[in-house]
Amino acid sequence: MDQMINQSPVRLKGIAENFKDIVIQDSSIIRLSKKLYELHPAARSRDNSAGLKIHAVYSTTSHSLKKAEITTERVHDAKKFKITPDVQDTLLVDDLGYYSLKKFAQIHEYGGYFVSRVKSNAAYNISRIISGPSELLANVDPNCFIKIKLADFLERIPHYGQFDLICSVHIGDEKVNKEKISIFRDFRVICIWNFKAHKWHMYITNLPSEDFSVEDIYELYRFRWAIELVFKELKSDYDLGHLLLGNVPLAYIHISSISVLDHALLSNRLLSYF
Repeated sequence: MDQMINQSPVRLKGIAENFKDIVIQDSSIIRLSKKLYELHPAARSRDNSAGLKIHAVYSTTSHSLKKAEITTERVHDAKKFKITPDVQDTLLVDDLGYYSLKKFAQIHEYGGYFVSRVKSNAAYNISRIISGPSELLANVDPNCFIKIKLADFLERIPHYGQFDLICSVHIGDEKVNKEKISIFRDFRVICIWNFKAHKWHMYITNLPSEDFSVEDIYELYRFRWAIELVFKELKSDYDLGHLLLGNVPLAYIHISSISVLDHALLSNRLLSYF
């Protein structure tokens, strides 16, 4: 499997060429035998079920697993979301499990980039409208929406099309001369109406609108599907969805061997995205 991976490196093309790397991270819960409940109790369960969690971080350019860790199910994904200066010129694509405005601000400060979904209860204020349906903006003064809450804006406008916005977000507080000062940052927010789901799909990013269109942001976020599909495949086809092994060492051996297979499967799957 290592030989197969090394002989088929990914070459970033198109909009992806702008980055040193595109990093995808995710986790998946592995349900264990109830015999292991005392060692690995489930996070939200009333039937004494047991579980572990695989945390995986993949690099699309090196076509390799950057990090894999097995923890108890109760370890939250956000605790595994570490930001270092190495993120410079790197794009991080994450789902809501890793959502953190403070971490997004850190990525931006280190010269990195991110694309993430937006929480439905996010308290954003609109600072500027970059683009939207021409027939709507032609009849409405865009300035009337400035400083309005994003949720109120999306409720008032017709439910169709897509909007490219600059929103002010609260990333935390700091004390200055014993006074608490709120810190805000402006980030780009993409809103796309999904007719099938009848709801807005929202993404937050620091990628510049001059270089990355709304469609580009959506396509970049689709890289996440590579890791999502592999986890589903492992659980359905490779018996990772429910382990009945009651012996702890054997359970770990099985999970670790599947993790290696996970690496190879994802490497093959990523080739179809470039």
